[in-house]
Amino acid sequence: MEKNLQTTGTDLEVVKNYNQRKQYFLLPIREMKEYVSRTYDVRHNVITDVYEFRRKEDGDAWQPLDERGFNTIACGIEAADIFCLDSRIKHWLRSDFAHDYHPVRQWLDTVRGTWDGRDRTADLLARLSPTAYCRDMGRIWLRAVVSQWLGYDQQHANAVMLLLVSQRQGLHKSTFVRGLLPPELRDYYTDDFSLTAKGNAQRKLVEFAIVNIDEFDKENPRRMPELKTLMQTMKPSFIGSYKKNFNRLPRIASFVGTSNSRRLLYDRTGSRRFLIIEPRNVIATGGIDYRQLYAQLVSEVEAGRRTYFTKHEEADIQRRNRRYMAKDELEELFATFFRPARLKKEGELYTSRQVLDVLAQHDRSLNRHYSPDKLGRRLTEMGLRPTHTRQGNAYRLVAL
Repeated sequence: MEKNLQTTGTDLEVVKNYNQRKQYFLLPIREMKEYVSRTYDVRHNVITDVYEFRRKEDGDAWQPLDERGFNTIACGIEAADIFCLDSRIKHWLRSDFAHDYHPVRQWLDTVRGTWDGRDRTADLLARLSPTAYCRDMGRIWLRAVVSQWLGYDQQHANAVMLLLVSQRQGLHKSTFVRGLLPPELRDYYTDDFSLTAKGNAQRKLVEFAIVNIDEFDKENPRRMPELKTLMQTMKPSFIGSYKKNFNRLPRIASFVGTSNSRRLLYDRTGSRRFLIIEPRNVIATGGIDYRQLYAQLVSEVEAGRRTYFTKHEEADIQRRNRRYMAKDELEELFATFFRPARLKKEGELYTSRQVLDVLAQHDRSLNRHYSPDKLGRRLTEMGLRPTHTRQGNAYRLVAL
């Protein structure tokens, strides 16, 4: 019994000593936390995954919490006669003490509920083209952009690119797409984009609100399937800077593009992913009331206005985009010997077998790559309308 009492007394002494040491070691950590909380605001930018800080009393601009920023805070802690290990300071600064903030959504919060009822989207889109197509389709695209920023649809990305095309230079196409963002959010615009570095391209889906593929016609056609996949990606996956794990940050990016060439598209089915507008005149880029423009878009999105294109609208986009299709070797060869008839009685009816026979006289390899049925489907994709005859489907063509 005596032994047990002695052991118990020893245990109590150990606990007492432990508590004393704990208080001794934890005191500077508590003092550090009190000092930092009293002196600094710290936040975590969820778009860039960067921590930022500023001094409370001065109201300074936010600065990145990089090595220089950390050293500034650590020196302040030392100057306050607080001895604390750097590792403990870093743990505290990069914990939930730093509140998360989303700069794009934070800005949209400042305009929510302030729309005066005037249609600013019509004014903006009229700068590109006076057509109803530009106005009606452009409105849907703009709402999709804002819905993407707000994160309302967790299942679908804004997979349509607004593409401004003009063979004339100097129309301010690039200036206009850069100016889609208000000045407060211009840091979240980029035209530095490449499909050659997959991880880098994925990263930009979460770090930028607008991604501009300038001179779109110079992109490698073989990479268009990759671009299509990227445009549809809702949850980009990439390894963050100085990290070993994959990031799963929310996507906010919508795509825009510019081109001085009309030979742009190679995939007829995928052409519905490109809302092509062709400005005829110099685009006015100044005087945009951003707060009212985005107040309108937030209001419309939150009222349930459509942020996607219907099947009928997608078909209309595909039909209008035929003029922007780049011709492949088959189309070039076809255009050498035929053109579609413009009148009902013009030209003659040719079956796909007859068309193939004519073209194969000049390129024998066609017989290896095309059957009459496959060529027929290809002719239909090229916009030719088949007429049903006793010999099967035929196309009214004029031989050249």
